[in-house]
Amino acid sequence: MDETEKPSFFHTMEFNTWIITTFFSVLISVFCVMLPVAGIHALGVAAGQELSRYDGPAEREVWVPKPVQRADVPIVFRSRTAL
Repeated sequence: MDETEKPSFFHTMEFNTWIITTFFSVLISVFCVMLPVAGIHALGVAAGQELSRYDGPAEREVWVPKPVQRADVPIVFRSRTAL
């Protein structure tokens, strides 16, 4: 290469600076963006698996009064106090 020839881009300080800054930008984006998102996702999956171990709420018991035959009154309904 002659003194007057311009060096290729790969042999310049600009390229070295660009490749180093690109590497650290990618490294920072992985640690500051992707890892927290992956951690939050893992926590959500773990919580979902824990919650799926339990059944849903039990159905509410409906109490219907049953007729009781008595001698003095033909039909009397039992009453139940609400809890």
